[in-house]
Amino acid sequence: MKQLSNRGFTLIELMITLAMTGIIVAAVYSVYTVQSRAYGKQEQVADIQQTLSAAVFLMTRDIRMAGFQPEDGKGSKPGFTAATATTLTFGKDLDGDGTLVGSEETTYEFNNAAKIADRKLTRNIGSGDQLLGDNIEAVEFLYTLANGDSTRTPSTAEMGKIRAVTVSVLGIAAYPDSSFDNQNTYIPGSNRSGVTLSDSDSKATTWPNGMASTAPKDHYRRRMLITTINCRNMGLSL
Repeated sequence: MKQLSNRGFTLIELMITLAMTGIIVAAVYSVYTVQSRAYGKQEQVADIQQTLSAAVFLMTRDIRMAGFQPEDGKGSKPGFTAATATTLTFGKDLDGDGTLVGSEETTYEFNNAAKIADRKLTRNIGSGDQLLGDNIEAVEFLYTLANGDSTRTPSTAEMGKIRAVTVSVLGIAAYPDSSFDNQNTYIPGSNRSGVTLSDSDSKATTWPNGMASTAPKDHYRRRMLITTINCRNMGLSL
């Protein structure tokens, strides 16, 4: 009968086995780390883009209706009553009774707090401020007048001459990514080529909150969305 061997592993064999196991574990961990970082990046970008898209969608839908009045409407034609680089208020006389009540008057306002986490973009349709999104670093409203000029600060006389609003929104990730160094440039609508500002405004080199157009070489991911919204009812004669 054949006798079984009691011979075990040698020290060298154990060391080789441990080394191979370590290499395999390190490779698996490396793949996991890469995939985890990629997922985190995609999640951050998706969150920013979702916030910007939702905010701009609402603003587009509302601002298009600025100055609306039914053909048989009474009283003066509604329109913009306040317009700055970070705040705008406008009316739309939906029932044509000549007065603006409740949701017939809309205000969008960007609260430029010192801390980015405290900055808010809100919408008010008569029932209090509604938060449109967190982690918004900067907002700019740029107004195109009937003569083609643009301004961030239209005068009272220019309110009725507004024909379009260019909205620039800069979103920022909620958390930094130590592996990412942001050196990108984010230019608002007022500082882009082809924009002619009126005499009442000056060439904008920064966002309305004074932030430079270049990220301060930090570790936060950002996304910017710029859209021009035509005010379909402004300038119409009924």
